[in-house]
Amino acid sequence: MPYLRLRAYGLITALLCLAGSVQAQTPPLTADRPGIGIGTGVVLPETFQIEGGFAYDRAPRFNGYSFGQVLLRYGLNPLVELRAGLQSYRIEDYPRNVELKGFQDPTVGFKVALHDRSGLYVPSAAALFEVRLPVGDRVFRAASVQPTATLALDWPLLPGFSISANGTFTSYWVDSRRFDEGLMTATLNVTLSETLPSGAYFGYAQLFVPGRNQHYLEGGLTLLLTPDIQFDVNGGVGLHERETYFIGAGLVRRFRF
Repeated sequence: MPYLRLRAYGLITALLCLAGSVQAQTPPLTADRPGIGIGTGVVLPETFQIEGGFAYDRAPRFNGYSFGQVLLRYGLNPLVELRAGLQSYRIEDYPRNVELKGFQDPTVGFKVALHDRSGLYVPSAAALFEVRLPVGDRVFRAASVQPTATLALDWPLLPGFSISANGTFTSYWVDSRRFDEGLMTATLNVTLSETLPSGAYFGYAQLFVPGRNQHYLEGGLTLLLTPDIQFDVNGGVGLHERETYFIGAGLVRRFRF
């Protein structure tokens, strides 16, 4: 009996070590929410990931609600992922009981890892190419197809700290007239805990739109509930206009085949 007991203890210990080894080898979950910018992570092959949430935003002239924000990501190979942004349901309340509601336009595209080994002077890099399809409800439908290109960079700093940056360019046509928009983001990412994996980010975003620029400060928290599920909360304020802010929350779920 003592011999069998020792063998049982040995088997249990081996299984625990194996489980710990498998968990340690689990690739980190990389999500493109909840910040305004995106990261350089690409979903691995034979991996499907769904990201979604809810957001409330306010400006001096309206209150807005977005439900869904669903992004589907699938790893095509180690360097490329396919993406589809589903139609969020949007509600905007204006003075004098004016309300706009309906589904927004979907997007399709792909993300490519350009350089995945980062250093203090050489960041990891990825490129995102998406197209907005004008098929949503009339009140939120774009006037034409809108192609968008984004360059994303990530630099590690001290252990637990990194900096991310994005540059995005969008071009589209309305009544034979071309419009260009740009977005620039800079974000500090902080790891809060390794035991209960959690992190925080603080960032700045500037949106270049025809006729005016918009400036935002944002921040948020992420909590890894399991190796494949992440919860997040986020918020931000607009610096270009008083009483402008947004808050939101969401989930990320990864499925590995």
